[in-house]
Amino acid sequence: MLIAEVAKLDGLDRDVNAIVMTPADYWDILITEKSTGAGYGLPGVVTFDGGVLRVNGIPVYKATWLAANKYFVGDWSRVKKVTTEGLSLEFSESDGSNFIKNEVTARIEAQVALAVEQPAALVYGDFTAV
Repeated sequence: MLIAEVAKLDGLDRDVNAIVMTPADYWDILITEKSTGAGYGLPGVVTFDGGVLRVNGIPVYKATWLAANKYFVGDWSRVKKVTTEGLSLEFSESDGSNFIKNEVTARIEAQVALAVEQPAALVYGDFTAV
């Protein structure tokens, strides 16, 4: 399924440079059996070297923000991280039991988004689709 998505983007002259999927799907690929009861063995186009999983040479990354069984295949040079609200930092001594335990709570947050410059450069897919 992933190779078909790469081929689709390649046909549109897109340079696929990353695949993103959930950690569960990532690890499911790593425990692929050669055949029932024959032990583990990745398909020929899938490699795992130096801690990097690759499908046909394209690195695969884990993303907890994706829904189960979903993935992105694409040219990530066409996607930019945009900060919509800068870094904010707050301290509190009165949060919960902080005063009693002599603790301080720090909240550090920022709002960021992904800006897709060229929507045709990404494919959002579903492993459960037939």
